Amino acid sequence: MTIYCKSKLMGADLIKYNKNIVIDRVEKNLPKIGILNLMPNKYETERQLLELLSRTSLSIEVKFIRLVTHECKSVPKEYLIENYEAFNDIKNELDCLIVTGAPVEKLDFEEVSYIDELNEILNFAKENNKKSIFICWGAQAALNHYHGIRKELCDRKVFGIFDHKKLENHWILEGISNDLFAPHSRHTKLVSADVEACKALKVIAKSDEAGEYVIIDDNSLYILGHCEYHKETLKNEYFRDLNKGLPIDIPKNYFVKNDPYNDIIESWKEDGIRLYDNWLKNFIVGF
Repeated sequence: MTIYCKSKLMGADLIKYNKNIVIDRVEKNLPKIGILNLMPNKYETERQLLELLSRTSLSIEVKFIRLVTHECKSVPKEYLIENYEAFNDIKNELDCLIVTGAPVEKLDFEEVSYIDELNEILNFAKENNKKSIFICWGAQAALNHYHGIRKELCDRKVFGIFDHKKLENHWILEGISNDLFAPHSRHTKLVSADVEACKALKVIAKSDEAGEYVIIDDNSLYILGHCEYHKETLKNEYFRDLNKGLPIDIPKNYFVKNDPYNDIIESWKEDGIRLYDNWLKNFIVGF
């Protein structure tokens, strides 16, 4: 359906061919979703999430949120002030919240410079029943804050497309086959024993290789991968690190014949759209 954004987002400009995304105009009485974009590549993350949401079945208004205690060095400050909102300015009008990942996973949570501000946002969302999606590190941070779930370093980076199995038939996975594909790109994982011991959490989909993928509690959806990723995101990450001389494996189950110069097997996109669509239809009550 249609996504409305009052701001003139660069990410939307990258996909201006998408007629389901309307910039600098809003409609009345639409559900409002705030997206706290913690990624350094703001424009690409805007693009990915706007395009994914535009392929769901609900029309919504999207507001991007900036941190006020952290200075982003990857985009001009003026861009964020003009096109992003401070959470406290819009928190009461939001129906739902999405918190992205961030490339800070190797740090302890308390070492992240903006963790106090993030925790204040998480507290407000919980106390005011703001239905939420948390992505990758955002999911790890929220699970730690809400439920005390720890994370630990992986032996090797979890990198590629992984097949996850449904652990139960839950409405969040309605219309998705038992094989749920999704990209992962991370150096850490949840401590599974913590997750298993937490009665408030349900693990809905999991991979033997990549670990937990979809977890829910009464208020939130935790996605430990990146179903919003575009077709070439992992390719770009792979060649970026390769060109920097960093140790990096070819992403698993991604290139045809595992050759980085071949085409890409885009196996995850429809599953990701369905996952977000199910969340929107079931969590946004009354719309």
